[in-house]
Amino acid sequence: MIREATPPPPLSTGESPAPAGVGAALRADLAARRGVDPAAISSVEFAEQTWPNGCLGLQQAGEVCSQAMVPGWLATLTTADGRQFRYRGTGERFVPEP
Repeated sequence: MIREATPPPPLSTGESPAPAGVGAALRADLAARRGVDPAAISSVEFAEQTWPNGCLGLQQAGEVCSQAMVPGWLATLTTADGRQFRYRGTGERFVPEP
């Protein structure tokens, strides 16, 4: 599983349609990370988020991040066996949650 620790929650949330083309790219990324066919990813859902900084709330020790609020997305991908994996993003830049 990609996720080991639970990151802090986003500052806001709201259901929203997927950004164009990002769902397919995330499905392909997760399939490659898991070593499965992209068809094994049964769903991709997006919710609008406002992240607390330019690192999307996922900054590492010593990493410098802008301190502005950043509008973006939380993508939740579900595999055929029901496991969920989350990515945080803005525009076309998405990163998996640890």
